[in-house]
Amino acid sequence: SPQSFSVMHLFILILVSLVHIDIPRLAVAPARPNNETRFVAIAGQYCTEWMTPQPCDVDWIIPGDYNRFKDDGASIILSERNASSPCNPPTPISPPLWQNGPEFPYMSQTIPGSDEHQEYVLGADEFFVYNKRLQRTGEFDICWCSLDETYDGDKCDHATSDLIIDEYTTHAGMLTVRGPHADAIIRCYVTLDCPIPISGFDLHENDTLRVAVEQCSMDRLVDVSPLGLFDADEIDLSTANPGDNGSLVTYEFGSKKPRFVGEYYLCWCPRQECIGDLKPDGPCWRKIDGPCDYEEDYARFETSAGMLIVNGPTYGNSSCVAGHQCSMNVTGMGLADGDMIVVSGDDCSVSTGVKDLFTADDLYDKATASGGGELYDFGRALYASSTAFYLCWCPQEFGCDPEAEGGLENFTIHAGNLTISGPDKAAAITCVIGVGCTFSIAGTGLSDGDSMLLSNDSCASPTRTYFDEDSSVDSATASGGSGATYHFGIAKKVADSLSLCWCQGSCDAEHIVSAGSLTIRGPDGSNQISCLVGEECPMTITGTDLNDYDAILVSSTTCTSPALVTGLFRADKQDIGTPKAGGPSGSKTYEIGDKRPTRVGDFFLCWCASPDQSQSCSADYLSDFNVTAGTLIVAPAPSSSTTELPSETHSSTTEIPALSDVLDQNVITISSTDNDDPEDPAVVCRMVSPTKVSCPDAEHPKSITLEEGSPITDVEGTKKDDVLTGNTAANVLTGGGGNDRLVSGGGKDV
Repeated sequence: SPQSFSVMHLFILILVSLVHIDIPRLAVAPARPNNETRFVAIAGQYCTEWMTPQPCDVDWIIPGDYNRFKDDGASIILSERNASSPCNPPTPISPPLWQNGPEFPYMSQTIPGSDEHQEYVLGADEFFVYNKRLQRTGEFDICWCSLDETYDGDKCDHATSDLIIDEYTTHAGMLTVRGPHADAIIRCYVTLDCPIPISGFDLHENDTLRVAVEQCSMDRLVDVSPLGLFDADEIDLSTANPGDNGSLVTYEFGSKKPRFVGEYYLCWCPRQECIGDLKPDGPCWRKIDGPCDYEEDYARFETSAGMLIVNGPTYGNSSCVAGHQCSMNVTGMGLADGDMIVVSGDDCSVSTGVKDLFTADDLYDKATASGGGELYDFGRALYASSTAFYLCWCPQEFGCDPEAEGGLENFTIHAGNLTISGPDKAAAITCVIGVGCTFSIAGTGLSDGDSMLLSNDSCASPTRTYFDEDSSVDSATASGGSGATYHFGIAKKVADSLSLCWCQGSCDAEHIVSAGSLTIRGPDGSNQISCLVGEECPMTITGTDLNDYDAILVSSTTCTSPALVTGLFRADKQDIGTPKAGGPSGSKTYEIGDKRPTRVGDFFLCWCASPDQSQSCSADYLSDFNVTAGTLIVAPAPSSSTTELPSETHSSTTEIPALSDVLDQNVITISSTDNDDPEDPAVVCRMVSPTKVSCPDAEHPKSITLEEGSPITDVEGTKKDDVLTGNTAANVLTGGGGNDRLVSGGGKDV
């Protein structure tokens, strides 16, 4: 009853007041979090990513035995990992977890907890402020501010200036930030193998790497264009090599060989088994069993794994002109003075190198970079080519030396192709003596106004005697609208394979570019045929590129206007014939009629080239026989009473008779150079043409003096030491095997 309670209560109070009893307090266990709690975040991603689908204020649930101390106000900070003594004391995080972040990222308790756990808010404080990217990887300690029975409500309050680090000595777990280091710079060379090593923390072989041309973000990345840095029309996406895990993994994309130079972003997507909130054993809102998907996971490639820099020349084609300096500019990345290019006729993967394309006397045609690695000078191109050459590049750090053993193996980067415009050097042109020489050549970049010279010394020096005698050199200018046609005029002499020497434009420079060769075919005009009446008279004609369809006729006049002889070899028949079949092209033998001349006389042998080397010339067109092949002298047979030439044809004078006399007599007597030697009594020096004299059978040296106004300009020497004293005309002395001497008379003598 109330009365009995009051009495008892009063009794107890009296008893206590009379007797002092010391009753100890009950021992209360201190609150303590579970220090085995682990949280995982992803480097380079926003808090909304590694906490998806919760917002930034998602709770961290830290379990533990908090007993009755579950009031609001507890807090935690993050510390650099100290495996031997975590949180004792906390260690400042440096460099910070994100740009300009604090040394001790802080989180406060969100609501009163329970005996089993406490919850900490992330969004209310600056640790995980929205749009902050984690820029560190590694492990970090979670340090808790202790609560005990002497709870002071201000003890764990957070104010940046009042944060007392020594209060956060209780280890509450760890935060792992896994991912790649964002500051990596990987360098490769274009078209060479390019494995990409990525370092970081807690990397996995199924983490996925992507190459992009813009910074990594949650937006759709822009792929390399044209599509495929490593393989055409393929997205540059790859997982790490199988078995690679931990702090270093290697990625290999497709062919492993980048196709373009440039700077590219490496964007990383983590392979995670479960994405959910950061509650231990919390539910997974999505399962991932393998690599990231290009389409479905495009927003998760927001973590930067560094940069890929592909060095080398930008592929590009160059062109030069034969005979001119060949210089080129090369663009690209990582270029430097000392880089080198070798010109190759094969793909650079098996570079063989070419030589003698340029003027430099090297084992291979090459050029060394200058001007910051962008300028190459190969020298003057010696010939053109319709086929492009490969430009094979070597970076100077490879120690480029193509002439060293195995040195070409460093020139495997294809920098582009080189074309050299000009004529094809394989042209083989044939013209005919006595006929206009017009021909066309093939090539690239030809144009009207280009020039061509002839040379009998591989373009080292021009000729001047085969065509226009009034010209200083044998030359022609391109015409016809395509720059391919040349008119040299009428050929005066035969020639075996003269060099065609080309130069672009009117060209004051040397004509060093070979455009092929020119052969002027026909008889050489030196053939002196002597026969006897009634005996066989084979007529052997020497020359260049003669064939079995050419023809000669016997003329009583010079070949400039031939007069066909009839009945010399056969009664009432024209004396015209073709050579015997076969035999070398430099010598053909003609037999006319029954081969036996019927009368004495001096004749000219006039030659005609077959129109198409399949049919012979016709006597109906005498003007086609306009080339002098030689002379024919028919003397009486030994039994004849007339065995000597008329005495009036011999003379001791050294002067050349007048042209009219020569044409009438066709006989010239030339004195010996040695007055003690007798005159050759049987030598007949014949006028082969109105301007040429020949004494092939002379047994003594001859001294020939050409008076002013003499019609003779060309002289063929004997096998002795002849002397030709010229006049002011352009005289030519052709040696006959002796030590001949030409004394100039003021003309352009040769």
